Amino acid sequence: MGSPDPLKNRLSILTIFYNHESFVDSYFLSYQQIFGSLPCRLLVVDNASSDNTRQRLELWRKKSGFQFDYYPLDTNDGFGVVHNWLARETNTPNLLFLNPDTSFSEDFISPCLEVLDKVGGIVSPLLRDDTNKVYANFSPFFDSSWFFTKKLLYLAYPLKEIQEVDWIQGASLFLRRNEFLAVGGFQEHFFLYTEDMALGRDYLDLGWQSRVLKKVWIYHPRRDISTAKFDSMCKNLGHYFSHRDPTHYARYLQIMALIGRIPFSWVELFEKSVGLRSEE
Repeated sequence: MGSPDPLKNRLSILTIFYNHESFVDSYFLSYQQIFGSLPCRLLVVDNASSDNTRQRLELWRKKSGFQFDYYPLDTNDGFGVVHNWLARETNTPNLLFLNPDTSFSEDFISPCLEVLDKVGGIVSPLLRDDTNKVYANFSPFFDSSWFFTKKLLYLAYPLKEIQEVDWIQGASLFLRRNEFLAVGGFQEHFFLYTEDMALGRDYLDLGWQSRVLKKVWIYHPRRDISTAKFDSMCKNLGHYFSHRDPTHYARYLQIMALIGRIPFSWVELFEKSVGLRSEE
């Protein structure tokens, strides 16, 4: 079943691979099973992988209907930098930033694009993990004075069909290209992690809301946050909180540590990164 040609003129999908050899086949098989081939222009970057990701990508490029634009890079310049470059490379009015470790078993593109056409901003499906359980791919802004309240509301109340949220995890983001370029794209000093929160804040500052669709979902592995990953996040959060109040999120981390959900060392990492605790 092929997709109608108008979609090819309306949307570009942008995906960055980095050591994702084990996900290449499931990523492309999703398109094959649902659409028969690529439904629109696909721009793929390999961000200097050291495994066999490039070989797997080159095999898929040889298949009929999968002639995507391919950019193998010699250096890993980071998530934000490369996405910004790809957004400038294409000229379709809409973009989909789609992680390489996602897969899908139904057409999630059409309903998300329909909402994006109506309201703009950032639109995303929900995510299901390896056990088929839906998990929250959205959060309050870390600097929000309503952080605790919104966290509880997200847990306690069922989502609306189209739910407005503060920001969305960057596994699958639909955006209008002109809006993305208007906010300056991703902030490029974020190499990886929390750049999606900064983007959501930049969008909201210009009056553009983020939304998730309750009945539309794709698969994406749920990953635990390691201390090394949290350390990387804190380096980025130092940028994010350079002109924002970090105390609300610091209190949240303190509570999480007290109830045993995270190590106390994470509280110290965060507080040092945002200037709430002096370096020893």
